[in-house]
Amino acid sequence: MTETFENICDDLTVAHPAAGPTLSRLKLMFLDQRAESLHEKGKNSHLRNELLAARARIKALEASDVSENDAEKRISQLAEEIEQLQRKLAKSTKMTFGQKAVSKPTLAATEADDELAANKMLEVPEGAEASDASPQQNANPNEDEKPKNRTSKGRSKKNYGSGAELKICYIITEDKLCDCGCGGTFLNYEDSETLEYIPARYVRHIRKYANYWCRLKDKIVGTKFFKKLIDRTGMSPGFVAHIITMRYSWFLPWNRQSDRVLGRVGVKLDRSTLMRWSNRVATELLRPIYDILCDDIMQDSIRIFVDETTMPKLAPGTGKTKTSYIYSAHRDDSSFGRDLPPAVAYYARNTRAMYQIQDILKGCTAIVQHDGYPGYNCLGRPGTVFEDIVQAECWAHARRHFTDEWEFKKTPNAAIIVAMIGELYAVESRVRGRAPPVRVATRRAQSKPILTRITMALHEFRSQHLQKGGMGRAIEYVLRRWDALTRFVDNGFIDLDTNPVERMFKPTILARKNVMFIGSDEGADAWAIHSSLAETCRPNNINFEKYLLWVFDKIIAAKTTPDHASLLPWDAPTSCRHDVPQQVKQQSTKA
Repeated sequence: MTETFENICDDLTVAHPAAGPTLSRLKLMFLDQRAESLHEKGKNSHLRNELLAARARIKALEASDVSENDAEKRISQLAEEIEQLQRKLAKSTKMTFGQKAVSKPTLAATEADDELAANKMLEVPEGAEASDASPQQNANPNEDEKPKNRTSKGRSKKNYGSGAELKICYIITEDKLCDCGCGGTFLNYEDSETLEYIPARYVRHIRKYANYWCRLKDKIVGTKFFKKLIDRTGMSPGFVAHIITMRYSWFLPWNRQSDRVLGRVGVKLDRSTLMRWSNRVATELLRPIYDILCDDIMQDSIRIFVDETTMPKLAPGTGKTKTSYIYSAHRDDSSFGRDLPPAVAYYARNTRAMYQIQDILKGCTAIVQHDGYPGYNCLGRPGTVFEDIVQAECWAHARRHFTDEWEFKKTPNAAIIVAMIGELYAVESRVRGRAPPVRVATRRAQSKPILTRITMALHEFRSQHLQKGGMGRAIEYVLRRWDALTRFVDNGFIDLDTNPVERMFKPTILARKNVMFIGSDEGADAWAIHSSLAETCRPNNINFEKYLLWVFDKIIAAKTTPDHASLLPWDAPTSCRHDVPQQVKQQSTKA
C-alpha cells in the first residue's frame, strides 16, 4: 500500500465534495500521531495492523459507488474507530515509556478562555477555607525541617544503618609508647570508618556418625542422626533459606542462581534441584503458616486492600504460555493509626472470574477497598455471604481516566476535574495517620464541599462531550461509582485510593520480568506462599533470610507438630530485625 492516508483523504474530497469537511477533520486528527510511532514497541503491532485495516477500508470506500451521505457516514465511523485506536496506542506508549506518577495538568497559555473557566470551577465557596490548599502547597511537608548537621569538611556524619555488624579495631603499639623509641606516651585515637564486605562461603559439611559394638545388646549401635529439614534430601536450613531469599526477596531466577551465583564459586547445582527444594519447603513446611496468615488478614482486619495482576503460566503440551492471575489482600492500618502489624497474602488463580474473588474473601467481614473491577460487585450485596462487607473504590483509578484524556486531547474540562481531585488528596495528606473520628470530622468539613463541586462539574460537562468519547467515558465511570467513591467521607477507616496494595505488586512485577513465566500450578502456589511471607517481613522490618532460619530451627526442634500460629513474621525475635543494632565486636591490633 504505497499511497499515504493523506492522499486517500484528498482523493475522496475530490470525488465527494460534500464529505470534504469531515475528511479534513479526519486528516488533521490522524496527522497528530503518525503511523511511524507504532514502530516504537513490537507489542503495539496489533494496533498498527488495525490502523492499516481501517486505511484499507477507506481506500475500498473510495473505489465503491456509494452516495455522498453514505460515504460521509462511513467516514465518520472510521474516524471514530481511528481515534479509539490512537487512544489505545497513546495509553500503551505511556505505560511502556511514560512516567508512572500522575502530575497536575498545566493549561496552555493560548487557552485563556479555558483557563478562566478552570479558575471559576476551582473557586472555593465561602465556609470551605480549609480545603483551598492545592497539592503543590502540601507536596513537601518537610520543607521547614532543619538540615542535617554538617562537619567541618562539609559532609554529614556517616550513617550505614544499624544492620551492619560493628567491629572496633584498636591500632596501637604493644607498650602504648611512641614507636620511635623516644618514650612518648599515648594520647588518644583518631577514627577511620569503612564499610566492608565479607564474601559468602559455601561449605560441604560431612558429618561422620560413629557406630559402636554394644556388648550389652550384642549388636552394632549407631549414633542418632540430627533431624533434617526434609528427610532424604541434601538441603540444609541455611542454604535453603538463602536460595529462597535470593529468589523471592532479591528476585533472582533459578537459572541465574545456578549459573551465576553458585557457578562462579564452583558449586554445581541444577536449577531444577533448587526449584524442587523451594517448592517442597513451601508446600510441606510453610503452607500452615501461610494459611494462618491469610486467616489473620481476613478475620482480624478492619480494612483490607484487594487487587490482582497477570502472570504468564506455561501451558503443558503447547509450548506456549497462558494468562493466570496473582491476587493480593493487603492490610495496612497506618493511615488511621491502628497498631495491627502490616501483612499481605498472595493467591495464585487461573482465571479472573468472580468465583475466584468469592473464594478468596470467604468469611471476610472487613471493609474491602478495590480498583472497581466488576468482579467485586458481589461485595455488600444483601442475601449473600458477603453482605457484611463494605466496599470502597479508588480515586486514583478514577483520576487516571481524566489524566489520559488530558494527555491525549488536552481537554480543559479534564484538567479541571484532575485539579479538584488533587484538592481531595491535599486534605487527605493532613489527616493521614490520625484517628478515624478525626479523619471523618475533617473530611466532612473539607472534602465534602470539594466532592459537591466535583459532582456539579461532572453533570455540567456531561452534556458537553460525547458519551462514547474519552471524556464522556471518564465522567460515566465516576458517576456510576459515586457511592463507593464517596464512602470515605463518613468512614474514617477508608483511604482515598488503593495505592498501598498497588505498591505491594512492585516486587511481583519485577520478579515477573526476570523469570518470564511460572512453570506449573505447584510453582504458582509456592510463589504465593514465599512471596506472602517475604513481603510481610519487609514492612515489619524483618530480615526474610533470618526469619526463615528461625522458622526452620523451630520446625526441626519441635518433637511433634510445631505451633505454626507463633511463627508469623511479626513474632520473630529481635535478632531477625533490621532496626536492632548488631553486637559490637572489639579487637586490638599491633601497630
